[in-house]
Amino acid sequence: MRNVKYRVLGFAVLAGLFLIGSLMRSPELKATAYSSPVTVTNTSAQPVPNRDQDNPAQQPFQATASTVVAATGYVFNVPLYTVPAGKRAVIEYLSGSGNCNAQAGVGMVTLNTLVGGIGGYYNAGVQSVGDCNWIVNLPLRAYADPGTVVTANIWSFQTTTAAATLTVSGHLVNIP
Repeated sequence: MRNVKYRVLGFAVLAGLFLIGSLMRSPELKATAYSSPVTVTNTSAQPVPNRDQDNPAQQPFQATASTVVAATGYVFNVPLYTVPAGKRAVIEYLSGSGNCNAQAGVGMVTLNTLVGGIGGYYNAGVQSVGDCNWIVNLPLRAYADPGTVVTANIWSFQTTTAAATLTVSGHLVNIP
């Protein structure tokens, strides 16, 4: 008997809430009904835009550089890309690979940029692949001003020379 009372009471509360909600509908909602369908067509002279409308100035770039890491275990300022005049580079990815001494390895790769006269240094950890190879993959968002030479540093623990290749990719934005 008690269980039936709770069910009836619950049903009455739900019905009351439904009634109150339907009475409180906003008049603005009723006014938004469309009277006729809208048709959008584009001519060949004005095709549908198919690029980033928020930033139409984006221009993709990528650059690759190869170098030799000396037996000293490091190489500094490997030039990867020079940002053109009137552009800002937005670097989105650093990738690289190389070989090394079997007992050593590569410790770190650093990407170097310059914005407003202030240097930015983005450290990327290196992953060993097999006995004598390494890779680096770093998704990032780094910036470089016009005229900046984007460079990289490679630190390793080796005692013999080794080869390395690094690639950066991203896009350029026009600077007004």
